[in-house]
Parts: sequence; structure tokens; C-alpha cells
Amino acid sequence: MINEKNSKTIKKEKSKSSIPGAAPGQALSYSLQYTRLTAMLLIAEPGSWCSLEVLDDVVEEKNTGVKHLVQSKSTLGSNPISDRAKSLWKTLFNWLHLVENGHVEPDQTIFEIYVSRSVDGDIASVFSGTRNDADALAALQKARESISKYPPEKT
Repeated sequence: MINEKNSKTIKKEKSKSSIPGAAPGQALSYSLQYTRLTAMLLIAEPGSWCSLEVLDDVVEEKNTGVKHLVQSKSTLGSNPISDRAKSLWKTLFNWLHLVENGHVEPDQTIFEIYVSRSVDGDIASVFSGTRNDADALAALQKARESISKYPPEKT
């Protein structure tokens, strides 16, 4: 027998951030890829071709052999190109892997991170400003200096 005077009702609050099956972030990411692909197709040079999820999120290869690789990043709250953003470093790693394995030639490739809203990152900005090998080496040095001031994250 339950004593109604002593029984407690525990109300669970519904979590606003976790709805089973909801994936707004993933939907934004995928739709951003299609949007970027469509924009690239509209301005692509005759004889070039574009792809989705082959070498990168979106790629245009011109008939001259120049490749334009695009990593699209959606942002619902965080900054995917901040100096310590995992997504920035994962993108740089993936591009390095493509170069090391001969899938792209760095002097014949445009590397682009396309972000769904205006954000900034010091390291990303330095890399974005490179135009030659000397600029690239300076960008690497600045990136090393920038990340060396942060202690490693505990995992």
C-alpha cells in the first residue's frame, strides 16, 4: 500500500537539446555541400567537372588539371575555423593526406574552407593569405607559435 502523504512525484524535464532522430546540424552540413556544388557548377569553366564527396566535400577540376577542393563547414554555434577547432585541424590533415598520397598536387590545387556564416580564426586567416612557398612557410611557423602557447587538451 502506498502512503499518498509520503509519496513523491518526480518530474523529468524534457531536454530541449536532445530530441531523438533530430539532426539539424547534419542537415545543415549536407545542404551546404549541395549549395556550394550548385554555385560552383554555375560558374564552372567549360570543360571542367564538379563532384560531391569524392576527393573532398565539393571539388571542381578544370580542364587544365587545376583542382579546387572545398571543405564545407556549417556553424550552428561554434566556430569551425578557430585556432583550436578540431574541424580545422582535421581538414588540414585530410588535405595533407591527399597531397602525400598523390591525389592532388599542391601547386595545382586551390584549398578552400567554405563556412556557412562569417567567422574568423587567426591560423586560418594566415593560411588563407599565402600566395607562394615563402608565405606558406611563414604561415606554418605562425601556426606552430600560435598553438604552442596552448597546453594539450586532456582526453
